[in-house]
Amino acid sequence: MESIVINSGRTEGEIIAPPSKSMTIRGFAVGLLADGTSTILNPSSSKDALASISVAEKLGALINMEEGKTIIEGTSGLLKETVDKIDCGESGLCARMFIPICALREKEIVLDGSGSLRKRPIGNLKELEQFNILCKSNDGYLPVRVKGRIRGVDAKIDGSFTSQLITGLLLALPLVDRDSTLSLRNLKSKPYVLMTIDILKMAGVKIETDPNLSTILIKGSQKFNPITYSVEGDWSSASFFLVAGAISGGLFVKNLNTQSTQADRKILDVLHYCGAVIEALPQGIRVERKELRAFEFDVSDSPDLFPPLCILAACAEGISTIYGTDRQLFKESNRLERICEGFTRLGVRFKLSQGKISIEGRENIGSGTIDPMGDHRIAMAFAILGLRSKEGVRISNPGCVNKSYPEFFTELMRIKK
Repeated sequence: MESIVINSGRTEGEIIAPPSKSMTIRGFAVGLLADGTSTILNPSSSKDALASISVAEKLGALINMEEGKTIIEGTSGLLKETVDKIDCGESGLCARMFIPICALREKEIVLDGSGSLRKRPIGNLKELEQFNILCKSNDGYLPVRVKGRIRGVDAKIDGSFTSQLITGLLLALPLVDRDSTLSLRNLKSKPYVLMTIDILKMAGVKIETDPNLSTILIKGSQKFNPITYSVEGDWSSASFFLVAGAISGGLFVKNLNTQSTQADRKILDVLHYCGAVIEALPQGIRVERKELRAFEFDVSDSPDLFPPLCILAACAEGISTIYGTDRQLFKESNRLERICEGFTRLGVRFKLSQGKISIEGRENIGSGTIDPMGDHRIAMAFAILGLRSKEGVRISNPGCVNKSYPEFFTELMRIKK
């Protein structure tokens, strides 16, 4: 499908939030490293998740994918040494997380990817040398050559650019001989680090932290117990439909855990503040449209909320301000740039300042064609805004949503009246 047009409409009915991509990928990694057979229930079928299970299989896990579950026979951390290259697709989490994991081996291995991932900086690999992880990148981009063997140390890590390398360290360091202490500074996306720690604890791994996540103590010489892990619904994907219900009618979004550690659960706080009618029920979240007011929110810890919150701001009365926009420059696209281009096309006024964007809401949204430049979340965001466009919004290359939510457009057309 080359393009799809989303016209003005009211949302009605219910959807089931898809499984969390982030939790699925972490579950696959734990299954790879476990001593025994793990079962991941309700795994994501996104392209990123499929790339990650393929990597786990190449590194030695035995994989059996069945309806509604993935069964993984783990390696006890003894990864296959004969593999010299793995492909992470377009998944930034897969690439960064598996760098420290691959350093459990001694032999050099190349991590590569495709599409937008090859255009995204991989992070500060120099810091990994503290752990005897030697990396050679393509000027800070994939492909990356990784050579271990990783060792436990007391190290200082800057978490301002990405927490995903830290996730990889948390997964790999329990399997080395020596204890480790990570002193973290400028840590962004703290909820994602907590998500990793939670699933490690399910596998019996002992990790200690202080309340601010500034210090993490990791015991060495541990083993991962196999897990049976049911993946929660994905708040990142669900946030688009929660915003859709708030701006264009009403919707019931099922399969969401209101006690989740997922960062994007914060969307509920913003919707409450804006004045949307929100009802948390045991089966999910009901949201109804009401007159919406402007808001302020910092997306530093929940960067994937930036696109749906921009759409919410465009439909709220007054001027909303979103902070933490510096983290949007190196996603699947430069998301700040894509949002600004799209708003210009559709007649939404905005103002950029250092680290923030202010967006003036309006009742009538213009029409036009949006090229998401392969960015799944930009495609989903402007599709939702199309619900408020009288003449419609055309999304080019809608298939890019397969990266995280393959059923997105099918679900959107089903609940649009």
